Amino acid sequence: MGLVEMTTLRLNASESSRSIVRMELSMLLAVLLGPILAVQAQKWLERARASRNRKRWIFDTLMATRAVRVSPEHVKALNMIDLAFYGRRLFSATYKTRREKQVVEAWREYLDHLNQIVAQGQLNDWTSRGEELFVNLLFAMSKDMDFDFDRVQLKRGIYYPRGHDELAFDHLAIRKLLVKVLSGERPLRMEVAPPTAPQHAAPAVITDSPPPQVLPDPAVHDKQMTDSGAQ
Repeated sequence: MGLVEMTTLRLNASESSRSIVRMELSMLLAVLLGPILAVQAQKWLERARASRNRKRWIFDTLMATRAVRVSPEHVKALNMIDLAFYGRRLFSATYKTRREKQVVEAWREYLDHLNQIVAQGQLNDWTSRGEELFVNLLFAMSKDMDFDFDRVQLKRGIYYPRGHDELAFDHLAIRKLLVKVLSGERPLRMEVAPPTAPQHAAPAVITDSPPPQVLPDPAVHDKQMTDSGAQ
């Protein structure tokens, strides 16, 4: 066997040994990293599911309280938007999807509108603009949640009985009046009426005793005897 052939065999054996070593190392890494990667993948799925659940809760709450936007549930859902649509953290960076950015932008615009101080004469225009911005927010959230809603449906598809509106106004009026009374701003009117004597009917007496006997008058009895003797 020549020198060239021996060198070639040695190189082939060395390459084969390296291949075996690389394969063994790959198997060892797979055994060691497999459970770790599986746990990390499970955690990633749980975080993604929790994020979607938070978004879904906010969207469901805002849809359910569209007609009562001063309710505590509605306000709480609005304040949770920044947290739920914050995006995903990759190492030290934060990544938001295009739809999440649209939701955050719509919410900031609506929030800026809500914090404005409005004069009494501009209240109607402010309310109309707020309605438009709120619908834009719901529309952006529906797209991020993969719902097929249009703006007209989000704005008009509300059922709110008139009785609920009247009840809310009554509660508000009672609360304001009570605050004025307790703070001394408004006196509590009291009227004292003179007492009236109770009128009771005489009770009827029912008895089972026989009626009393009527005794004859002695003078009448003597006169009857005298008349009989004279005859």
